[in-house]
Amino acid sequence: MNPVRDDRINLDVNYGRLGRPISNGVKKYWIGIILLVLLVAVPVTAYSDAWTFMVYLDGDNNLESAAIDDFLEMAEVGSDINVNIIVQMDRVSFEVLDAIGQGAYDDTSYGNWTTTKRFRVDLDSTPVDSDSGFISDEGELNMGDPNTLSDFVDWATTTYPATNYALILWNHGGGWRDAIKAKGLNKDAIKAICWDETDNADCLYMNEVKSALLNITEHMHLIGFDACLMGMIEVAHQIYSYGSVMVGSETIEPNDGWPYDTILSATNGLVKNPNWTANQLGDWIVDTYIAQTAAAYKTQSAIDLTKINALASAVDSFAQALGYDSDIANARANVEDYYYPAHIDLYHFAYLCKQYSSNSTIDSRAQTVMDNVTSAVITEGHGTDHPNSHGLAIYFPSTEASYDSDYGTLSINSFATTNWDEFLSNYYNQVAPPGGDGGTTGTGGGGSSGGKVCFIATAAYGSYTDEHGLITDSHGSPITVLQKFRDEYLLTNAPGRAFVSYYERMSPPIARYIENKEALKAIIRFYLKPVVWLTKKVTSNPSVTETLNN
Repeated sequence: MNPVRDDRINLDVNYGRLGRPISNGVKKYWIGIILLVLLVAVPVTAYSDAWTFMVYLDGDNNLESAAIDDFLEMAEVGSDINVNIIVQMDRVSFEVLDAIGQGAYDDTSYGNWTTTKRFRVDLDSTPVDSDSGFISDEGELNMGDPNTLSDFVDWATTTYPATNYALILWNHGGGWRDAIKAKGLNKDAIKAICWDETDNADCLYMNEVKSALLNITEHMHLIGFDACLMGMIEVAHQIYSYGSVMVGSETIEPNDGWPYDTILSATNGLVKNPNWTANQLGDWIVDTYIAQTAAAYKTQSAIDLTKINALASAVDSFAQALGYDSDIANARANVEDYYYPAHIDLYHFAYLCKQYSSNSTIDSRAQTVMDNVTSAVITEGHGTDHPNSHGLAIYFPSTEASYDSDYGTLSINSFATTNWDEFLSNYYNQVAPPGGDGGTTGTGGGGSSGGKVCFIATAAYGSYTDEHGLITDSHGSPITVLQKFRDEYLLTNAPGRAFVSYYERMSPPIARYIENKEALKAIIRFYLKPVVWLTKKVTSNPSVTETLNN
């Protein structure tokens, strides 16, 4: 028997170095020593099947070329013993694109095939059947069907089991959403991804992504959206039970999307670091995207999905304290928004509400939202176009006309379990915050400020029924008298509306200043008495009323 060779030992396991027979006990002793030396001498760097990195690569649309480019980026790294790079790729025909006026986007390279294929991407792979990484041609699959998604993930996790799983849903946005709008399929509120032109422009709405994940056997450690406008709390809320980390952008992404060659890099990416946690991989995706994307509008964030339930609860409580008043309207007007203005940064909105509002309940609940966003966002990056991005957007159209009524449908949007949609309804109907500084409803027609509060008067008198505000006649309290004058007279003419607009811009800081200064409030009440008296005379005199309205 030939001796076992090691750099430190030259030993015949039957006879020893001196050629004498040795007992079985001694033999086992020396074998143990050999194994121990090998373990010490050879560093262990392999994490076999540490990650299966799945990419649901939907190029069955006008982004076919970008899909091919990203496949080739993955092939610059390729799978190894630790990381499986598994791709399901769908392509599109010229005829399908040409029928919708987008024939110029057809890509005829790499065999110009138009079906759906599966690959385990190797180093220097190409997306063709003859490639070493090619696995199967599945025929034409509808990538907008949740069953297609769940079938792919179950197949990939069964065929390539690993300690960790990443699922990337690929479908860039940009001009693509405009094409959808042109077809009359405007569903901006209900976020969607993976549009498949061959199958009648079907797509995956978020409730369908949720159903697909529900039917998948394995837990996804990272769920990424290499697509536009998916970095929303509504998206995270749909999937938080089925993943650990979510990666997405609050706004649009350029055609290049994620830099897969760097994300997967064997030099400093996932292939080099297969022991990364989902948090570390998410952090790396965000950092590489921000570093390598030149667009000033760029945003990207990694979200801890285990924190989303607590954040949703905070938003729910916050929403219950909100309504329509000038403070909330000012916050909405100045908040960071994105390619679709109905998408606003959640943290920034809460921050502005806290800055503008004198309502202590709103202030404290806004801070709770901010704290929970900070806790949920693992890492975040943005360009100069969006300086107030913090990692998660929320749906808040500025007008009711822009609001999609499907948003409040629980079967479509799981976030409808919170009171956020009720807040939006109250906002559009000009319902004041509960317990706030004003009336309960607005007039809705006389002018932009109907139904809002008389800020300085409210601060001075305390409330509608405070002892300072009671007037024992049919006209009601000073606050209601002044509001009636504003709503029924000032808001009916251009000069009056201009005065009200100016007053509502300048009065909140004054009201906040005097709110806790009793002496100053008494002085203001003294000077308001003749104003209130004159206002009562004016509003009760028909001839004066007619003159004012003319």
